[in-house]
Formats: sequence, C-alpha cells, structure tokens
Amino acid sequence: MLSHRCQLFATKTRRGQNFACNFDANNLCQWTNAKGSDNLDWTLHRGATSSGGTGPPSDHTSGHGYYIYLETSGAIRTGSKAQLQSPNFNINRGQRKCLSLWYHMYGPNVGYLNVYLKKNGVLGRPIWRQNGNKGNRWIQGKVNIRTNSNLRNALIVIEGTKGSVGARGDISIDDIQVTNGPCGQLGQSTVSPGATPSPSSVTCDFESSNLCEWKNDKTDNFDWTWKSGSTSTTNTGPTNDHTTNTASGHYVYIEANGHRQGAKARLIAPSYSGRSSTCFQFYYNMHGQHIGTLSVYKKTSRGLGTPIWSLSGEQGTGWQFGQVSIRGGSAYSGGFEAARGSGNQGDIAIDDPKMFTGSCPKRGYCNFEKDFCGWTNSVTDQFDWIRNKGTTGSTGTGPTHDHTQGTRGTGYYIYIEASAPRARGDTAQITSEVFPPSQQPYCLQFWYNMNGNAIGTLTVYATANGVQTPLWQLSGQQTGQWNFGRISVQSPKTAFKCSSCVTNNHYDTTDYHLEDNSRQNHCSRESTVIDLFLSAAVTCNFDGGLCGWTQVRSPTDDFDWMRTKNPTASVGTGPSHDHTSGRGYYIYTEASNRRQNESAQIKSPTVSPTPGGSCLTFWYSMYGPNIGSLNLYTQTQAILGNPIWKRRGNQGNTWRKAQVTVSVPVQFNFVFEGRMGNSYRGDIALDDVTLANGPCSGQTQAPGVSTTPTTPGTGSVRSCGFESRGICGYTQDTTDQFNWTWKAGRTSTSSTGPSNDHTYGTARGHYVYIETSAPRRPNDTARILSPRYTDRSDMCMQFYYHMLGSGVGTLNVYAKVGSNMGNPLFTLSGNQGNSWTQGQMSIPQATASRGYKVVFEGIRGTNFRGDIAIDDVSFSRGACSSGTCDFETDLCSWSNPSVGDDFDWVRNQGRTQTLNTGPLSDHTLGTQQGHYVYIETSSPRHAGDIAWLVSSTRPATSSGCINFWYNMKGQTIDTLSVYLTIPGGGNQTLWTLKGQQGSQWLNGQAPISSTQNYQIVFEGRRGQSYSGDIALDDITFSNQNCGLQPGNASPPKVTGTTPMTTTVAPNNGPFNCQFSTGFCGWTQSTTDDFNWSRKQGSTQSANTGPPSDHTGGGYYIYTEASAPAKPGHKAQLISPNVQPGGQGQMCLKFWYYMYGRNVASLNVYVQAGLVLPSQPVWKRSGTQGQQWNLASVDISARNTFNVVLEGTRGASYLGDIAVDDISISNGTCSQGTTPSPTTGLSSCTFEDRRFCGFTQDTTDGFNWRWGTGQTSSTNTGPTNDHTYKTSAGHYMFTQGSSQPRGRKARLVSPIYLANTQPVCVKFWYNMYGTGLGTLNVYKKASGVLGRPIWSLSGSQSRDWREASVTITTGSAYRVVFEVVNGNRRGDIAIDDYSVTPGACGVKGNCNFDQGFCTWTNDHAYDSFDWALGHGSTASSNTGPTNDHTQGNSKGQYVYIETSRPQHPGDKATLNSEILSYTGHQCMNFYYHMYGSTVGTLRIWILPNGTVNPIPLWELQNNQGNQWNQGRIALPRQTGTFMILIKGTVGTGYQGDIAVDDITFTSGGGCSRMPSNAVPTVTQKPTTVSTTPTTTTASTTTSTTKATTPTPTGGNSFACDFTYDSCGWTQDKSDNFDWRRNNGTTSSVRTGPNGDHTSGKGYYYYVEASAPQTSGMKARFISPVVQIPSGSQQCFSFYYSMYGDNVDYLNVYVKKNGALGSAVWTRNGNQGSQWIQGQVTITGPGPLNVVIEGTKGTGYRGDIGIDDVNITTGACSGQNLNTTANPSLATTIAQLSCNFESQSICNYQQSTSTSTLQWKWQHGGTPSANTGPSSDHTTGTATGGVFTEQGKTLV
Repeated sequence: MLSHRCQLFATKTRRGQNFACNFDANNLCQWTNAKGSDNLDWTLHRGATSSGGTGPPSDHTSGHGYYIYLETSGAIRTGSKAQLQSPNFNINRGQRKCLSLWYHMYGPNVGYLNVYLKKNGVLGRPIWRQNGNKGNRWIQGKVNIRTNSNLRNALIVIEGTKGSVGARGDISIDDIQVTNGPCGQLGQSTVSPGATPSPSSVTCDFESSNLCEWKNDKTDNFDWTWKSGSTSTTNTGPTNDHTTNTASGHYVYIEANGHRQGAKARLIAPSYSGRSSTCFQFYYNMHGQHIGTLSVYKKTSRGLGTPIWSLSGEQGTGWQFGQVSIRGGSAYSGGFEAARGSGNQGDIAIDDPKMFTGSCPKRGYCNFEKDFCGWTNSVTDQFDWIRNKGTTGSTGTGPTHDHTQGTRGTGYYIYIEASAPRARGDTAQITSEVFPPSQQPYCLQFWYNMNGNAIGTLTVYATANGVQTPLWQLSGQQTGQWNFGRISVQSPKTAFKCSSCVTNNHYDTTDYHLEDNSRQNHCSRESTVIDLFLSAAVTCNFDGGLCGWTQVRSPTDDFDWMRTKNPTASVGTGPSHDHTSGRGYYIYTEASNRRQNESAQIKSPTVSPTPGGSCLTFWYSMYGPNIGSLNLYTQTQAILGNPIWKRRGNQGNTWRKAQVTVSVPVQFNFVFEGRMGNSYRGDIALDDVTLANGPCSGQTQAPGVSTTPTTPGTGSVRSCGFESRGICGYTQDTTDQFNWTWKAGRTSTSSTGPSNDHTYGTARGHYVYIETSAPRRPNDTARILSPRYTDRSDMCMQFYYHMLGSGVGTLNVYAKVGSNMGNPLFTLSGNQGNSWTQGQMSIPQATASRGYKVVFEGIRGTNFRGDIAIDDVSFSRGACSSGTCDFETDLCSWSNPSVGDDFDWVRNQGRTQTLNTGPLSDHTLGTQQGHYVYIETSSPRHAGDIAWLVSSTRPATSSGCINFWYNMKGQTIDTLSVYLTIPGGGNQTLWTLKGQQGSQWLNGQAPISSTQNYQIVFEGRRGQSYSGDIALDDITFSNQNCGLQPGNASPPKVTGTTPMTTTVAPNNGPFNCQFSTGFCGWTQSTTDDFNWSRKQGSTQSANTGPPSDHTGGGYYIYTEASAPAKPGHKAQLISPNVQPGGQGQMCLKFWYYMYGRNVASLNVYVQAGLVLPSQPVWKRSGTQGQQWNLASVDISARNTFNVVLEGTRGASYLGDIAVDDISISNGTCSQGTTPSPTTGLSSCTFEDRRFCGFTQDTTDGFNWRWGTGQTSSTNTGPTNDHTYKTSAGHYMFTQGSSQPRGRKARLVSPIYLANTQPVCVKFWYNMYGTGLGTLNVYKKASGVLGRPIWSLSGSQSRDWREASVTITTGSAYRVVFEVVNGNRRGDIAIDDYSVTPGACGVKGNCNFDQGFCTWTNDHAYDSFDWALGHGSTASSNTGPTNDHTQGNSKGQYVYIETSRPQHPGDKATLNSEILSYTGHQCMNFYYHMYGSTVGTLRIWILPNGTVNPIPLWELQNNQGNQWNQGRIALPRQTGTFMILIKGTVGTGYQGDIAVDDITFTSGGGCSRMPSNAVPTVTQKPTTVSTTPTTTTASTTTSTTKATTPTPTGGNSFACDFTYDSCGWTQDKSDNFDWRRNNGTTSSVRTGPNGDHTSGKGYYYYVEASAPQTSGMKARFISPVVQIPSGSQQCFSFYYSMYGDNVDYLNVYVKKNGALGSAVWTRNGNQGSQWIQGQVTITGPGPLNVVIEGTKGTGYRGDIGIDDVNITTGACSGQNLNTTANPSLATTIAQLSCNFESQSICNYQQSTSTSTLQWKWQHGGTPSANTGPSSDHTTGTATGGVFTEQGKTLV
C-alpha cells in the first residue's frame, strides 16, 4: 500500500490538481459528477452492488475499499448516461499524458464505457471505448491523452451508459491515475510462465505517429500508413483500431488503392538481440474481396529470408489474433510484409504487435485463467462469449465452478449469457487463430457444460477458403457436470480456423460453457475423426467456385455443369437467383442446344465412410416444361450404378430442399447427374450442398427464405420421410392384428406395392407399408401411430399413398384423442393405380388443441395383392384446401402424373413464352404477378400430345360441382377436357371444349356425381402448331349441384340450367356493361377532345393504367394519356337513356383504376337534356393506387337522363384512367345502412336524407344540417363532401355563423345493442376556419352522456381528415357527435361514418397489407408517388422480394419505383394522418434500401400550424438486401402534427426504397435505429400566417451583396436546394422538367462539377440528352412573391452554362398568369464555372419568377442553377464571378457595375475632357444601324447600358 500511495502522490500537478483517486476516502477526490450533459450520477460504493449477476464483489485497490459504479436497476432507460469529469488541466501540442483506470463490466445488460477529451466545452468522439459483458473481473485500461493544439482547461470525461433492458448492467471504476508521457503497452495475450518481456520498442499499439520506431522498408514498393477510423476504400479494412476499439485509436495498414497487384509494403521492427527464443503476437485485419497476403519475417544480417508466418485472402470483418514463435540466435528484426491483392478492396491492417521471451502457447490452447488467449469474439453474430468465474448470473443453469481448478472462486471459463435481451435463435461465435496446413490430423479437445431446461445448440466449425463446415454439434440439456468433447480434423490441405458457435433457444435458464480448449497433433483411436477438408469440399455454396467438385469426363457424360450468379440464358426455365443469398452463385445444366437424354455429371471429392452414416443436404431448381431428370449417385467403382435419389419433370419456379442419408462402407464419391429433356426449357440447378455426420433426421423442414411455403397456412411445421429407422417416432399399435413394415425398394409380392419410395424416388428411399401375403387374412388390420401433437389451430395433414393391386383393401386415417379414435377423416378403398398419390385431411382446431395422434390404418383386402404404402407425411397450419387452388403458391393437391401423358402442365405468371397465345395475366389477381397453370405447346410438342393435371382423391358425392376459369387463346387451340376417373376403374367425360375462345378468362363448370371415391383430370391437347397454349386458374369444388357452363362444353347432356347473372338498366337496354364485346349502349361524345378506348391487358405506357380488367382477363375502357392527347383534354362517354324508377332514386356502381404520376380527374355527370351540368355528381383526382376501386353514386331524378363519364388528361402521359363493370339499379346504394340488430354495426355516407337513423338531440342549443357543396359561410367549412368529392355529395355540418359562442349541437346515432367485444368508430371531419370551436364524440349509455371519448378543437385543415375511436365492451349505447360553437367562421362537418368490429388500431400504424391505411401520397410538393408493392419490384437487383409483415410475396409494402420516368433527385412523399403526441412518442418502421443506386430516405415531422417540416431521420445508399428496423423518438409536441416519409431517387434505376410495418408507441426506450440515421439538413418550423404578409428571404440592403440562403424547404423563395426545391415547382405547360442533382451531370464536358453552395450539395439543371429534342423548354416557377407597388427587390442566382451545345437560359417575371418577355437572358457556352446573375424586380405583386432553360442542338447543353435568393431593394450593380476568383469580391467591388440602376453605381460624368455626355439607356439607341439592341447584363431590352451619342461604352 505504501508504494501505491506514493504512486498516487506522484500524479499531483503543480497547480494542486490531483487526478489520482482510489475512492477509499468515500469521496470522488477532485473528480466530479457532470451536470446537465448526462442524466445519471456515478455512485460511491463498497462491497457488491445491489443487483445479482452484475457488478464487482469488492473494490480493486484492496478488496475492502470503495469504488464508483453506475447502477442500472430500477426505471433507468436504455442509453441513460453518467459522466465523471476530471479537474481542469492544460496540455500542449505534442505533449502526452496517460490515463490509467481499472474497470469492471459484468452482466448481460452492460452498455458502454467511454473516455473523452473535452476541448473548449465540446465533448467530441470517444478516444477509448469498451462495451458489453467483460466477465466478473477487474481489467486495467490505459488511454493516451494527446492533442494537435495547445489546450487550456481541458477535461477528461469518463462516461458509462445503460445497456439493454434489464438490471444486470452495472459498470464500475477504481484506481484512476493520470501520468505524464505515453502509456506503456497493454496486451491481451497469454505469456508463458516465467517469461520476461522483450525490449518495449518491439511492442507497440501505434498510438504514436513515430510507430514506436517501427520503420517502413525503403527497398519495397510502397509504405504502410498510420491510420485511425476507417480506411478510404469502402468494404475493406477496419473501422476501429484494436487497442481502444474506437475510431480515434490508431493502427497501420496498406492502402490497396493506387498500387498494382503483387506490390509489397514492409514494416520492420526495432532490432532485438535474439539471444533467447521469443513469441511474437499481433492482431491483423484482412477484410475485403481483393485481399492479398500478409507475411511475418525474421530479418537477419543475411537478409529477409522466407516467411515464418503467412496468410492470404478474406478473413472477415473483425480483428484476428496471430502469433509465431521465433528461435533464438543472432540479432534480428521482426517484420510484416503485405502483398497487394487483385483489387482496391484489399486493405490489410495490423495493430498491437507484442514480443516476449519464451515460446508461444500452443495454437488454440486456452484454460481462460488469464484471458481469451488467441480466441476472439466474432463481430458478425448477435452477442459475445464472456469470461467468468464461479456461477453465472442466472439460476438453474450454468456450472458452479470452472473445470481447470474445480473451485468456485478462482478458476475461469467462458460462457454465453442467455438471459434478456437475448432472443431465440441469437448466436454467439468465438474463433481461434489460424492453423497452418499439416500432414497430420489435428485434434480439438474441450470441456463443455450445457445445463438448463431450454438449452439450444453448441456447434464447432472449421472455416477454410471461406467455407464454414460443422465438425461437432450437440443440442439440449446434457448434465450439470463438465463433459469432455473431442474432434479430429483429418489431413488438412490448407490453413483453417476453428470456431465455437451457440444458437440460443430461449430467454432464460440457458447457459453454455467451454473450458480447457486444446489442439493436439492427433486424437486417440476412440475419438470421432472428421475429414474436414473432404467434407468442406463436398459442402459448397458455389459462391467461391466449385469447392472440391469436378466435372466428370467419361463416356456417360456429354457436357458440363455451369456456374453463374444470373438467371440462365433461356426464359421460362431455371432459377432467377441463387438459393444462398439471392445474390450469389449456383451451378446448372444449360438445356439449350442439347439433345434429349444427354447427361451432365459433376463429382465430389472422395468421401470416407463414417460410423452411423452421413446426411447430404442440397437445394435444387427444376423449372420449365422440358425438364428431364436430376439424379444423385454414390459411386464406389468405375460405373455409376443406380441413383440413390431422383426427381423428374417440372418442380415449379422455386428452390426445393432435399436430404439423403448415406451409409456406404467404403470410400465413395457423390455424383449429380442432370439429364436433358426434350427441348431447351429444361435447365436444372443446384446450390448449397452440405455433408454432415449422422443420418438425416427424417424431419424435413419447410423450405428456406428463398422459397414460398407449399402448404396452407404458414407452411410445413413437421414432416417425416421415413428415411430413418426410427421412423420419426411413429409406433405400432399393439391392439391390431399385424404391423406396418419399414421398407426400401419393392415389396415381396409382384403386381402390388411400390418399386421406389416417394421421397427419393429410388429404391434407396424408404416408406412404410402393410404386407398382405400369408399369414394375413381378409379384414386383418394394421395400425401405426404418430407421436402426440398439440396444435392451436386447424391443421392440414398431407401424405402420399400407394395402393396398387387386385386385392387392395382400405386405408383409413384418424386423429386419435386419448383412447377415442373417432371416425376416419380420410378413407379410400380398392386399386388406385401404380403411382404415389397425394392424400390430405383437415384436423379441426377443437381436436388439435386437445392433443392427438394420427393413426394410419391399413385393412387387408380380398387377396395377397393388396399392399398399401404411405410416405412423406407433413403437417401445416390451416385447414386443407380440398382441391381448391389458385396456383399462387404451388399446385396445391393437384399433380402432373409421371406416366400416361406426354408432357406437363406448367405453373406460370405473366404471359406465356409464345406470342399471340395464352393469357397475359392470371385470373385470381388479374396481374402479371398472379399465377396460373398452362400447357406450353411450342417445340418439342407435336400435334395430339396430351398433358394431364390430376386432383387428389375426393370422396364420393351424389351432388357436386367443379368450377374453374380457362383461357383458350390462339390460332391452333385444340381441346380442353375434364374427366372424372375412378382409381383402378374407368373415366367419365364431364366437360370438353375445342378451338379458340378469345383472349379473356372464361368461367367453366360441370356437375359431379359418383358413388365411389374419384379424381378429376384436366386434359389439355396440343393442336397443329405452337399457338395453342391452354391455361387454367381458380379451381373450386362445391357440394351443390350445378349446370354445364358454357352450354356448348358438352358432353354430357344437362337437364338443369346454369344460373346466369345479368343486370339490365331499368327500362333502358344495355346500360350495364363489362365491355367484353364492345361499348354496349355507351357512345363517344362529339364535343370533347379525344375518345375512350377499349382495351385488354395493360395500357401502352408503363407505370400507369391497370394491368388487366377488373374481373380478370377481359376488357375495360380507358383514356390514353399519351400523345396526341394534351394537358387538360377531356374524353367523355355517354350512357344510353335511363328512365328513373318509381321512387326517383337509383344507384350507379362502377369500378375505376387511376394510377400514374400525371393522373388528372375522373368525373361523373348526370345530364338531363342537351347541356352538360357545370358540376359533376362524383369526382376523383390524382393517383388512387395500383388497384381497382369501387364507386357507388346515388342519383335522384324524375326525368330521363344520361350518365356521362369524363376523363381529363393530366400534365403528361402517365395519366391513364380506366373504368369497368358499370351497372345501375333502382333504389339507393347500400352504403348508407342502419344498424344491424344483432351486431350493432353500421356505416353511413349521409347521401340519404334519412341520415341512416341519426337524429337531432332535442336538449341541445341548435341542430346539425344536411349539407352539399360549400357551406354559406366564407372561409370555413368544406367545399365538397368526402364520399363523392363533389357538390352533389352530402355531409352533416353545423353552421357557426348563426349561433353564439359556446352553444352546442348534438347528432345522435341509432341504438347499438350491448357489445361483447370492442368496436371501432371511424368518421371523416372537416374543421376549417378562424376561431373554430370543438368537435366531441361521446358514448351515451343508460341516458348518460359522460365525458368525450374523442375531442378536437380549432382549425385543422381545408381538407377532410379521418378519425377513429374505440368503444369498449358494455351495455347498449348510442354514438353522439357534439359541436361546441366557436365564432361566426366556425362550420364543422362530418361524413362517411362507420362502425366495425374490433378495437381501432393506433393512429398511423400500418402494415400496408390492406392498402395505405390512413397514409396518403402528397401531390403538391413531390415529383411522383409511393406505390403499394408485393413480391419483387419491377427492377432487378433492387427492392425487396417479400414484405416484412408476412415475409412472403403476398404481403404488401410501400415503395418508390426509381425506373424511368423518374429522374435522379425526384422525390415521393407519404403523409400520415393528423397525430397527437400522446401515444405517438416513438416511431418504429422497417425499411429496405437495396441497390447500387439507392438515394435517400428521410422522415420529417410537420407540426400543425407550420409550413416547414423538421428533419428527424435520414439514411442514404445501399443498406443491403434485407428489411432493417428504423426507429426515431419524436420531439415533444404541444399540438397535433403529421409525419412525412420522403424517398429520393438516386443516380439510377437500381434504387428502389421500401417501407413496411409502421408503428407508434409511447414511453421511453426509443433510441435511434440505426444510430447513424442522423439528418444532414436542419430545419426550423415556420409558422403559417393567417393574413397575407409581405416577406423576403433576406434583409440585406441594396448596398450589400445578397447572401446565399440557408436551407429552408417548405415554401421559401430563397433556396440552395439542399434537400428539395423549397416550393419552386415545375411548369406543367412546358416540354420537360428541371432535375435536382449533386455531383456532375450524366454527360461529359457539360454541366457543373458540383453545386455552387459547397461543391458537395444539390442544384437543379436541365438535361440536354435524349429524349429531349432541340428547342424544347423546361420552366421552373418560384413561390409567389409579394412586392408593394413601386417597391423593388433583387432576384439573384448562380448559373452554369458549360458545353458546346448550350442554348438559352431566360428569366421571366410572371404576373396575372402572363409570362411576358424575358427580363434576363444568356445563351451559349459560358465556361465551366458558376456565375452570378441578378435581376431587379419592380412591384406590384403578387408575381412569380420563372427560370427557363432551352435544349440546344446536341447533348452537351446542360444548364444548371443554384442559390436562388431575393432581397429588398434594387440589385446593387455588382455582378462578380466570385467563384472563379473570390479575391476580386473585395479588391474591385467598388469598380464593378452593371448599370441596372439609374444611380449608375456612383459613376460620374467627366467635365474636363469632352462636351459629350454618357446616357443611361435600355433597348436600342435612337440612331438606326448603330448601337446595341439589348444590354449585356440581362441580354434583354429592359437592361441598362451607357451610350455616347452614337457610341457604345465598351
């Protein structure tokens, strides 16, 4: 203790400051808790902290003194901070100090410990950092304190942060010291006992720029670089150093960029005497796809010699440990040599080299008593291994002591802490150093403890050449003791690393522990031997090559497998991407130019036999109509023999998983053979081949992330292929007469039973069956029982059965609960043919939830040829489809038979492969994304070829019906037939149709009657040529009789009739129309601008119009917005005459599709007479999304009328509007309803004057009114209703102008009966006007009004807004709307009221599966719209493939499509509804930003009453091909607000950005995710003024140069375009648009190199490349400028006009809608610099400034503008190019003048030299044929010049 106190005393400074503190005086010495910058304090303490499983047991100094710690239990939020500040101190440039402290960070919830150097009051970035659980021990940390400048009153700040949710995150500090000079070196390596350090100069942390006297070699090619943070090249090099683990710590590295491949850089250590052997240890980072080689040399007087350690290639993202022993002898210097790899992503870094005497510890050996030795935690997993002693922090799990010492308090081990916040499936991986190749096998030995009731899996891997191979794996609780594990790695041929990885199974009571890792040269005989590099070579994902697989060269092999990462060369076959990641490689056989039955074979390395066999897993794709077969062999001799696994024919457009158990007693090779079909659409692919010890489990999991589940509900949850002798836990029933038999190959009796299994399709696969030979007798029964299952939903069990033979009896399947077997859920009897057939049965939830066993019962038939077999049993959630299929996921229970027909039905989406035949889209969805099945009749098909599609066996029925949709389009269509077949019996033709039937989908149906179980077969027959594709979709079955449809699809003769649904306009002929054969009775107007068109499929322009008609495959009508149609043009379609019904009320219904950036409006008029009314009765404007929408319009008429549909063309061609399925009927539309007496639910549009049962309250002060159009008061109330959005629609409102303030009006709903579940009341409200009152909503029960359940006051918006409120369970009630009147401009309105079951969702929450919820696209300030998407987006290599909610292609998300016509910089904005801060304090969402040209995603908040949003969250560029979570804490709001989501287009089409699953929550714990999503723009909200005011963007006077505006956004004139156009808008009457850009434009030798503001920001420009043509104009319009009459303001801007083909840049002042003449103009090449332009603008306003750019004669004509501004007063006359020469701005400012002001910049006439006078002039001079016609400044006749009576001053 004396020496320690002396040391503390020595750290005192001259000024009396003392940094040293051991806290034993129970105070903080001269350190203090920070105030204001943190939210917690450090606490003095001794002994253990209050929480178990965290904190130290005692202090570090003496074991019984004090320390300080951060207490993390209680209501402390994640991210909370405690900061400890040192005394002030001074430090000069170049001076160093060393901070030493001891820290303790133990527990699963530990956060960060940071050290800062606080300069000039600024905390800055950490200079040292540690995070996470470091184990139950004190650790010394040393931090170098240095600065690049002289500092006064600096502070050291030690900060602890609260980690993840949980109380076990205490951080402790003790024994702080600060000394002068640099810190000594700290290592983390194990030193051999008795070893003494080598000279300290060899050991270095590279924190000093002198590199501890390490020197760059002068004889190499380039130098190592001293560095902190990330290297300059992305995707290579480290992000932090190793010493401090921060971006401020230093390391050395080679920069691969700028050097040739093979170039070398050497770094030489100081010389060492070399008398003793030493161990040289270091950390290296070799991350990047172009990594070369890192070598260590022992350099002596004889030269460099050969490497003593070497490693090449990518080694992962983290720092890795390396060591090498160096023999003693003569003096030497250690040295690193890095050889540059094949590309720029090849940076190699080293840090913390250390040398000590003695040999290095054995590679991989560690007992963890001192540290982790050379083992390192991975940086790519979810959490870390922890070093610990004694027990872990969780009860009921983990060891009580280590294995090495066997004592509780002293021995160490490592473990994973599985408590929260760990989640199931999280992994923790720890990796060894690299092991070199060896002629002898390595042996890994270790002790493990897996104690707990929810233990997951412990796996040991070896990684070589980028391939990670499992060597050893164990799952589940073992014992509470330490157990011994051992693995032998046989004859490795290359360097490798070992890693231990744990997959967590549960949150609690699950800890894993490792102890005493060691490597030996070989294991003892009894240990398991793993041939690592042979199995690793078999295991291959093909991303790095073929691994150890080789192409076969033999007489049986005709061509080679190919490796690719793209789709195969032929359309309609092969996968679109690999299986591993969707971006990697796979291998495939290319079927083009091959003959049928040609073979391609690929062979694995030789595989040694393993006890118990091994499991080969692989993924295959067999998609296309001409697929041959894929075979797998185990080859032991020269000949292949028979395959052990086989598949043939089309397996669908998906990757499928296969597993094969292999048990071969001798060495063998795997051989995959792809055998060709009969044409080019037969590509077969393989990926992700793995070989593991032990048999396959037999429990085949559902397909992986790249496939779609093939069963109902959420995919397969359990399955069994009977490949293991344990048969998946199935057991024989002991109460029957005989047993089921496990079998491979044929059964023992001929003419019965299968010859192959179903799983493998070969004689090597297994199944179970009943053997019906003697001694079995008729009706003998055999039962086999599954394990007991418990499920919480309906279940569908599917299986395959084989029932062949003349004596087949019965197969029954039961769901047995307890001892009760009940009735069979599936039963089938008799001969079913020689094939495996799928059977299925539904297990109801009532049975499944009680726990059940499935029982297969086989009953012996009449003779011994009656074997019954089953295979491939699987379970999925949800009831079975029973033959119903829309083919969206797979073929459901339908199948292509393997024998009997000539070719297969193919599942497809979009058009078929041949033009002019087949459908364009499916029937179910009516889109290109939907699926159907069809026969492909192209070559090699021949006339008369048939394809069968067969159902599963269905139960007998006396009255049934099959319904389906068919498409038979093509000149050579032959026949589609439907048969009913009795398995083992005959066929009955139900339905047949021949020849072309048109391009649409048509409905077919046929009656079914059968006394026996039956199957349905669809047969497609190929016609005379390839244009004969026949398609099917949406097959359904019902138990009701039906007629034949169409009537000519005979046989059979039908006695009944088919119900035909037709709707005819009352007394008026063909009003109702589906447009299938024409326009019915509708006619084109002769007074409009263009016509409606009739169409099938998509319109001619992409990104607008529908993909198909509303009903699927038929026709619709639409307005084509492309040329020659122009903006504002109208197309009108007039209905036949309509005679109203007796009540005068009629309901018009139709479907409309309005999607596209430039959609204008669709109007519906009711015309009585010859004149079209001035106002429509129904209207929609702007894009309404990518779906058909239903419209219902009530029409009141007494006389004959016509309905007129009017489509208006928008600003450009992306504005197609479509209509379909129009009908009209008597009576009002069904939208306005009264409550149901049973459910109490209702909806009301208030179109009926009965108000849907709403009544006025007679006890209030005044009444609600039934309104239409605009209310009578000015500046308040809606202009139209919400339902129709026209003056014909109705709503309810209160008129405030006639009522005093405070008076109330109440509108009362009908009575709703008592509700046993919550309901959601939704309505739309309009609250606009000054001094508006309050709208309240009440739940009135038992006559008591109570308190409002919803309330809103004050003006909200001119638009209608949606609101919702939940009504909880309770007694009968009414909903009451109450208005408390404000002043006389306070009309309040409601519309579109509804009550639906279930509580309302949180406002703003949306998963987009049902649409946009309440989010809307902004049509005022953006360029295009967010769209709903599902599956993949339209562009390859960008966007998601599935949504986030469901994780499949059916779920929806919103996204921006960045393909043309979008341009870089275009924005799309999505707006939320009005939100309140209560319940909306934290926003969570998921984003997908994948693609090489991804732009920017920003989140803004727009407080109510402001025009400028505040940026909250921002992320740019490619974020990877996955959904990522985003989160942001919303700033506190006192009022309501909106959230804006803005997506900005990047530089190309591969930049789609998607968003899904938006949720809002309240409370804390809302840290930013990701942490780097920080806005790069700033914004202050601007309050909206309710009265017109004259404002300017700058207050600089006319004598001061106009300043460059700061980013403002919103609707501001001044703008530097940092994040948008600030309210400047595109002119819709020009030819093309200005684009926002940063950097250069897309063409060379034109446009600016960067923006004017900073060189790195944004500007706007006109793109002169195609498709623009010469003379086309683009105009950019400013926000409105208010200038009083007689006043002047100065408009200034910067322009760039560089390029050989630059045309004109003009500036106009637009008043009263007139553009007028240009007030400023330039043309031609002005050079590559930015130049300032100025124009004086004279009032009165309001006016707009318009900037016009024109396209020149070539593509080098880009024109840019930036930094627009407007200031008070006339322009000063100074017009300097300060960008080109900034110094001119001050040296000649007084001389510069553009003579725009009559003050002529204070120039004066000279009276001494001439009698002539200079004259201020604009336009031409008075004399003809002399002088200019315009000035030079503006280039117009309005600009000023000086002339001297016939002479121009030049």
